[in-house]
Amino acid sequence: MRFLCRSLSILVLAFPVMAAELTEAAKKAFADYITETESGTAAVPRLAQGGVIAVPFAHRKPGGDASVTIPDGLIHHWFGATFVPGASIADARAVLEDYNRYSQYYAPDVSESKALGRAGDIFDVFLRLHRQVRVKAMFGYSFLVEFNANYRVRYSQEGGTLLVRSISTRIAQVRDPNRSHTDEYPVDGGDGFLWRLNSYWRIYEGTNQGRRGVYIESEAVSLSRSVPGFLAKIVTYFTTNFPEDSLRATLQKTRSAVEARARLTAGH
Repeated sequence: MRFLCRSLSILVLAFPVMAAELTEAAKKAFADYITETESGTAAVPRLAQGGVIAVPFAHRKPGGDASVTIPDGLIHHWFGATFVPGASIADARAVLEDYNRYSQYYAPDVSESKALGRAGDIFDVFLRLHRQVRVKAMFGYSFLVEFNANYRVRYSQEGGTLLVRSISTRIAQVRDPNRSHTDEYPVDGGDGFLWRLNSYWRIYEGTNQGRRGVYIESEAVSLSRSVPGFLAKIVTYFTTNFPEDSLRATLQKTRSAVEARARLTAGH
C-alpha cells in the first residue's frame, strides 16, 4: 500500500510538467462546438434570492460528467446564474465594462486587468488569470497556474436582454508565476490546463421572491488537454475544480460588485 501511494504521488506530481500541444483536430472540434453553442440558448434558472448556481450545461445529464471528450482534448461547458435584488441592467453593464478594475472585483482569480481598446460596443481586454488548482488524491496536492489572456468582448441588446459575448483571442500559460509574470510557454502549448475560455452572458431585469432586480446568467466554455486514462479518477481539476469553481466565484464576485454599484446609484 505504501508503494502504491508513493507511485501515485509521483505520477500526479509529474503530470503538471508534462508538456502538451494543442492539435489542429482539437482546434476544429472546439470551433465546431462553439458554433453549435452560439446557436442555442440555456434554460432559465430557478434561483433563491441572492443565491448562485453553477451546473454542467443543460444538455449534460444531471450528476454526470461535466466534460466533453474531443480528439486530443476536453471541452468543459458550465452554466451559472444569480439574481441581484434592487439592481438594473445598467448597473450590471457598468461593472462588466469596468475592465481596469477587474483585478479588484475578481481578486485573486484576476491579478491584473486592463482595457486595451474600444470601438463602440466592442472591447479588447487583457486579463492575468491566477488559479490554485487542486488535485483529488488520497494525499492531497495543489499547484499554482497563471495565464495571460486577451479577449474580444461584444455587447448587444436583444429585446430587454443585454448579451455579452467574450471570446479568448490569446491565452498563454506563465512558466513560473513565482518568478515572472511575462515569461510564457508558447501559445497553445504549456501544460494544457487552459487553451481557450469563452463566456456568454445574458442579463435581464425581473422579479424574484417579490423583489425587482436583475438576473445574471453566464455560460463558460473552456478547452484543455485530455487526461491520461490511468489518472482520470485522480486528477479532477478539469471536470470539477477548475471550471466549476471559476464560474461560481466569477458570479459571486459579479453579484457583489453589482450590488455595490446599485447601492451607489440609488444613493444618488
